[in-house]
Amino acid sequence: EVLFLDCDAYVTRDPYELFLSDPMYLKYGALFFPDAYKSRQNPAIWKLFNTTCAQHEYEFDSAMILVNKRKVWNGLYMTKLMNDEHELFYKVCNIFL
Repeated sequence: EVLFLDCDAYVTRDPYELFLSDPMYLKYGALFFPDAYKSRQNPAIWKLFNTTCAQHEYEFDSAMILVNKRKVWNGLYMTKLMNDEHELFYKVCNIFL
């Protein structure tokens, strides 16, 4: 289990509770926090991943992420592949946009 904190993130209470009692984390193995900005991305990219993020929804804040690597390993590995093959991935994404 990993709690990633960016250098500009600060904790206002003991995060230990999140590992033990947050229902979203316990069910899905990941906990993300909303960013200060609402999504401005083209909805076609969300269709590619069979999910939604409307214009009125907030993006994820990448400064703090809580993950259980055993539960979300497939998603982490997919992210690695997308980063490793970013030129191919974004070429495919542009077809859908």
